[in-house]
Amino acid sequence: MTQNNADKETSKPKNRSTIKRLLTTLFLTFVAILPSFAFAALTSVTTFVCGVGESLSGPLGLAIGFVVLAGGGIALAVGGRRSLGYIVWATIGIIVTLSAGALVTSLFGEAACGG
Repeated sequence: MTQNNADKETSKPKNRSTIKRLLTTLFLTFVAILPSFAFAALTSVTTFVCGVGESLSGPLGLAIGFVVLAGGGIALAVGGRRSLGYIVWATIGIIVTLSAGALVTSLFGEAACGG
């Protein structure tokens, strides 16, 4: 009986290594097939990001910026100097929002956004 137990204990690492090899093979196969699926999914994501970038870089982004700065002005009037950080970060956010078109073009290229 002790011999059978010893055989079972030595066979466990072999089974684990076989399972690891099988899982590694399946993972690498999945990764090799993934780019074709990822490209199809990335096209819809790129279209969405380009649409958002174009919307924010136009009058909508400017209107949002004015509303945020007006809120910052009210916060500065009510809260005093404690609200200054809010206004600084709001200004940085407005700059990023208005340059969203350029950011999207630099990330995805002009061809991705139909340009």
